Amino acid sequence: MERKLLLLVLLLSCFSGVVTASKSEITDGSSDICMEFLGRDCDDVQRRLLQEYVGNIDIQSLSNKLQQDFAGAPRAFTALPKDHAGFVNWNKAVTDGIIRPLGRLDGKPEKANEGYFANMMVFNTKVPEIPNVLFPHGMHTYWLSCESCHPKPFDKKRGSNNFTMGEIIQGEFCGKCHGKVSFPPGTFKNCNRCHILKKQGQTAFWGDQPK
Repeated sequence: MERKLLLLVLLLSCFSGVVTASKSEITDGSSDICMEFLGRDCDDVQRRLLQEYVGNIDIQSLSNKLQQDFAGAPRAFTALPKDHAGFVNWNKAVTDGIIRPLGRLDGKPEKANEGYFANMMVFNTKVPEIPNVLFPHGMHTYWLSCESCHPKPFDKKRGSNNFTMGEIIQGEFCGKCHGKVSFPPGTFKNCNRCHILKKQGQTAFWGDQPK
């Protein structure tokens, strides 16, 4: 009986040590999702929502990769307009007449214009604290052909596309371009570039930021 009791005490001690280490890890922010994305601590509810929003990804390694990818930007980029986070604002570069992109690199005539779909689309987020996305279809159809996005990675049927922010940061869905050519999604400096439709009475937990 005493031997069983001693074993139980040892097991509880070990378990307690694991739990304590886990809490300590979160407290000091060494691997905490709040510190990685927000640069500050947040409560347990916000931490859970953020984890659900981003998904199960290695945030630190992706953040390091993002800095490396954009650190060696071509010198020509210095003459182009920037957004508030310091990345090239390609849309403004076009609308201001600074650049006039060719339809094809080989100089051959472009195929028949598929049309400029100047509509705005709403992507509803599943997490209540995350504002919905207002997607400008028009500017995307200016840059890309329909087949660039449809039927993969985006199905044309409304409501049929389900993905997480983590998948985008890892280069899927919107991440096919964003993070490689257009502004990167892997930083909270850019949240308000897409997540701009706040739900009724909502305050996004990352706070208001410049667009």
